[in-house]
Amino acid sequence: MAGSYTPDSYHFDLHSTFEAAGAAGLRKMTITIDGKRTGACRGDETGAKVG
Repeated sequence: MAGSYTPDSYHFDLHSTFEAAGAAGLRKMTITIDGKRTGACRGDETGAKVG
């Protein structure tokens, strides 16, 4: 697991390898998440609950 964060963006990587019984055998999983600031929350976005 590794990643980075700044007030305006973030990056996250997760790598996992595991052995399953039977025919499934060796499995690998990789997850990457990237995000960035899109602006200030006004509170009137679609579906937002205020109060």
